[in-house]
Amino acid sequence: WKWLNPLPQGSGLNCIVFADAVTGYAVGDGGAILKTTNGGAEWTSQASGTDADLYSVFFTDAETGFAVGDNKILKTTNGGKLWTQQISGVADYFSFSSVFFTDDQTGYIAGSGGFTSIILKTTNGGALWTSQLSGSNLWPLSVFFPDHETGYCVGNNGTMLKTINGGALWAEIGTSPGNSMASVYFTDVNTGYAVGYNGQILKTTNGGVSWENQVSGTTASLHAVMFADANTGCAVGRNGTILRTINGGNTWTLQNSGTTKDLFSVFLIDTNKAYVTGVFGVLLETSDGGSLWNLKTTGPQENLEAIAFPEKNTGYA
Repeated sequence: WKWLNPLPQGSGLNCIVFADAVTGYAVGDGGAILKTTNGGAEWTSQASGTDADLYSVFFTDAETGFAVGDNKILKTTNGGKLWTQQISGVADYFSFSSVFFTDDQTGYIAGSGGFTSIILKTTNGGALWTSQLSGSNLWPLSVFFPDHETGYCVGNNGTMLKTINGGALWAEIGTSPGNSMASVYFTDVNTGYAVGYNGQILKTTNGGVSWENQVSGTTASLHAVMFADANTGCAVGRNGTILRTINGGNTWTLQNSGTTKDLFSVFLIDTNKAYVTGVFGVLLETSDGGSLWNLKTTGPQENLEAIAFPEKNTGYA
């Protein structure tokens, strides 16, 4: 069987990263993994070896990367030609939402299972993962380290966690925003952003001691945030929502994404070039700071209920 529509594939894409300016990877539902080696002009599917949903991907260089999802930790050392499953060391009902590496050996995975939050750490490139106690019912969705020792984690009940010793101790920080936060990103060790439910965008300039609400201009839930530098950032979310700031979040401008599909991930190459992924395999690209977003996926993305061929070469769906 050959996949026909949409192209390059139709599974929801939950996370996208670029290892360099031209080499990128996206992961999603049903074990979907895509790769580009020409800056997003073409994407090819890779064999992940699993049909589990994958929620996060991180590459330490163009060849070495990790993808995590429903009780799955996958690693490649050859640019995705082969993905091998790693042993998490936790029960199989845990789901992993986010993966982040501070160098080629040291990485963190955040997830949850039942009513238990978990943060895993490796110091040997994923050969062994050890559990760190978060001390919270966070249900983590996003973990980020601006330096080797300092890390932040947010989740779906408004709790925020911070470590200053490489995860040996995680403590709650700041004033709880109340809303679930889906993504966190820091431009330096003190300045960071978190986005989440009902269009909420929070900013801290003191390492999470306090957080201030920013005016997003939308009530659509936001799923991801990333910055290219201290001033230029992008947030994406439900119903095709894309927001951009060029002044460190003082103002956010709604951009025309050209789609109403839910968007889950954003990656900025620089202040002008960026990529966004979402449901039904949606892949968006801009090279002008979001003035124009180009849909890289081809073919209709609506549900198709029936197909018929009245003759050999002519068909309708």
